[in-house]
Amino acid sequence: MLPPEPPQNPTAHEAAKPWQDATRLLSVLDGAGVGVWSWDLSHGIVHWSLGTGRLFGLTEPLVEITLEYYLTLVATEDRPRIEASIRAVLKAGEPRFSFRHRVRLPDSSVRWLEVEGQQQNSGTELPTLTGIIRDITDQHTQAQALEDSQERLELALASAELGNWEWHIPGDRLYASARASELHGIIEGPFDGSFREFFRSVEANNRKTMREAYNDLLAGRRQIYQATYQTEHSNGTARHLESTAKLYRDEHGAPLRMAGIIIDATERVLREQHLAASEAKFSALFLGSPDPISLSRIRDGTFIEVNPSFSAVFGWESRDIVGRSAPEIGIWRDETQRQTLYQQLTRDQRLENAEAQFRTKTGQHVTCVVSSRFIRIDRRLCIVTTFRDITQRQQAETALKVSEAKFATAFHSSPDAIIIIERGTGRFIEVNEGFYRLSGYRPEEAIGRTAAELGVLPDAQRHTFLERLNRDGRIANWEVVGQDRHGNPRHIEVSVEPIELNDTECLLFSARDISQLKAAHAQIHHLAYHDPLTNLPNRTLLMDRLTQQTSLHKRHNLRGALLFLDLDHFKHINDSLGHPVGDAVLKMITARLEASIRQEDTVARLGGDEFVVLLTGLTGKRSEVTR
Repeated sequence: MLPPEPPQNPTAHEAAKPWQDATRLLSVLDGAGVGVWSWDLSHGIVHWSLGTGRLFGLTEPLVEITLEYYLTLVATEDRPRIEASIRAVLKAGEPRFSFRHRVRLPDSSVRWLEVEGQQQNSGTELPTLTGIIRDITDQHTQAQALEDSQERLELALASAELGNWEWHIPGDRLYASARASELHGIIEGPFDGSFREFFRSVEANNRKTMREAYNDLLAGRRQIYQATYQTEHSNGTARHLESTAKLYRDEHGAPLRMAGIIIDATERVLREQHLAASEAKFSALFLGSPDPISLSRIRDGTFIEVNPSFSAVFGWESRDIVGRSAPEIGIWRDETQRQTLYQQLTRDQRLENAEAQFRTKTGQHVTCVVSSRFIRIDRRLCIVTTFRDITQRQQAETALKVSEAKFATAFHSSPDAIIIIERGTGRFIEVNEGFYRLSGYRPEEAIGRTAAELGVLPDAQRHTFLERLNRDGRIANWEVVGQDRHGNPRHIEVSVEPIELNDTECLLFSARDISQLKAAHAQIHHLAYHDPLTNLPNRTLLMDRLTQQTSLHKRHNLRGALLFLDLDHFKHINDSLGHPVGDAVLKMITARLEASIRQEDTVARLGGDEFVVLLTGLTGKRSEVTR
């Protein structure tokens, strides 16, 4: 059935009522690209307008078709779905329905059509379906492009491991993607709930920071919302997240919604924390180091910073030196040495414990051990240099060397025997030539052996020596009797001091041979109480013995006798024959007198030719003794 042709020249009255003329209405709809159709279910015939046929790409007018023919016009890939949709509409008797499908036009292009319909009761047993068909290719293309764009966005977010969220502020409804939910540790899959529920895993301090950022956004103090916060998951793990969002307002300027993304900033935050901790450690080391440290630019050698120890050692405060170079302030004593060490640093990329001479602000010279490294600060290549002042150490080392030289000179040139003994083992570590003169053992024979092995000190003396040393800690001027390697006794005076050599406890043992001194003392003592010519007791010794014997005799009721003798004409012998003959006579008289008395009696010479004989221990009456 063809619709009637519209009149060619409508009258003004007809033009004023276009929608009351079905033919004119169909013409308007066709011109708008909208097709009209009706389906008579009683006869199974579909009627449509000429415009509907053109939507399907038909060039011949066709206004009456069957359902089977209609399905052949639907794109092959959509045909099963459309047939199922039509049968579902017929079976359910839905009053309104719509579906979309593709058609392939003769030029092989593909168009999308939307079919809308409704039931109309025509008074027959079966209703009639009527509706319209329109081309939605452009809308579908735009929707597909939007869907593709959304899919690409989701893929981009997924590849970047970003989560996205959107918050409807008036209704407090927040939607978050699966990734955002995972980052917050809430649920698996997308989140759809309240704002408070979504951010419940955020720490209280971080929530306060987030509220402040949101209030700044509302007040217009910032255009983009950005906050970094920490979330605690149920399994005990924590994540640092960063959320960036934009606020959208309604036509009245009230907050409407926020949309944003969430990224996992855990690694970055931890890196920043580690960096901050590292910088704090460096700052503490830099400021608290007892050694001077400086930072300087490699480009021009300008000082960037110096620590307090640098100021203490070299005299320049930070404000005096920062911004100036080493040659400018003249801190190096030898500029050539500075250039040489810089070349070494450039070649080896490091400088280790190089000794250099420097000049302080007051002009004093100091010696330092220098170590340098390259370091980047604010993307600039710099040099960090550590100075260790060894001036006092060098002075101490020099003094030690002088002291050691003095000790070595005194050790080897001393006339006394000097021995260094390892305290724990008693082994001789070092001996001098004086030990050889005293004991007869050369250094190579004594070193490594003990006094017991050499036999220079009797066991009894050695035990006494150890007891005194343990009790007093040292020994001074102790007289002992030792012996040399040949067994000859030696009177020695010993002094011992504890010392430490190379972390080993030792004893510094000095011994002086006093044998001759002891003999001299004995000789002096003998001369003080004896006559040098006859070796008889002199007047002093005689009086001492007389006093002793008097006391003894009184105590034991004994008696004694004192005989005084002189030689007749002794002066004539000296004068005529000479004093040597006189001395010989005196010696002969001495021998005869000593032979004539008992061992307990005493013969003394008072001087000249005078002798005294002391007889002791006599018993009996006085008359008997006298007789």
